[in-house]
Amino acid sequence: MSIRHAAGLLAAVGLLLSGCTSSRDAAGPTTDPVSSAPNLTTGPPRCLPDVGDPELIDVNVPDGPRLSALVAGSGPRGLVLVHGASGEGRCTWERQIPTLVELGFTILAFDHACVADSDCPSGGEVDLVADIGAGVAELRARGAGRIGVIGASLGTAETVVSAGAPDFDVDAVIALSPALPTTDVRPPDAPEPRNAAAAATLADVPVLYVTSEQDRVSQVEDAQALFDATMDERSELIVIPGFAHAQLLVYPPGAGPDTPPSGDVFDRVVAFLDRYV
Repeated sequence: MSIRHAAGLLAAVGLLLSGCTSSRDAAGPTTDPVSSAPNLTTGPPRCLPDVGDPELIDVNVPDGPRLSALVAGSGPRGLVLVHGASGEGRCTWERQIPTLVELGFTILAFDHACVADSDCPSGGEVDLVADIGAGVAELRARGAGRIGVIGASLGTAETVVSAGAPDFDVDAVIALSPALPTTDVRPPDAPEPRNAAAAATLADVPVLYVTSEQDRVSQVEDAQALFDATMDERSELIVIPGFAHAQLLVYPPGAGPDTPPSGDVFDRVVAFLDRYV
């Protein structure tokens, strides 16, 4: 599968997963995915989390498109949040950002290229991993000394690649509902590895994989295989009973995403971040 096909899959599966992630109403600004999005200085703000003074910024991918992003919090520990297939982009993290900021993290959440307010390349193929790299570089420029990357659902493939890519500088990675382990998420001319399965064997930072037994998108077998293949021995795997997907994994059973994340899985996620970020 080519990277452009992979990017198309991220958009196509959005409706399938929209009921499985934290979400907002469909009302609000939308953008033709094959056109340039309005610059954030002129476009209306969207999905601002209830925390301090969140900052809307433009992040430029080297030799790539402009991404729209939100930064919240401050301090030397940074987190880049990577959304899944939902066309809502960074808005899928809106309900979790305030709690992460309260824990002392500087948060950067972006819209992938060709999603929501971000631009789409006029030519060539989308490098989903380069989008993450641009977010990491922005946090470094803001003084973050240690940085983690958290991906959700179909956004986990490029997240895991960032753990094993030689052109990246991250300290820990979390994959909530790992999916598409063998799908290339970098163009052929980008540095290897280009998919999560290959990246896991090269990962020199700890990776936390979290999935649920009844998830049809994130198969337990895939998560187990990624964990078994991950080079860094500090890595962990959490498999919870029943069904929860992506951001809903960091809530106890029955809790809705409108409440702050909590429960055993969230506590283990925070402990993992405290150890390595």
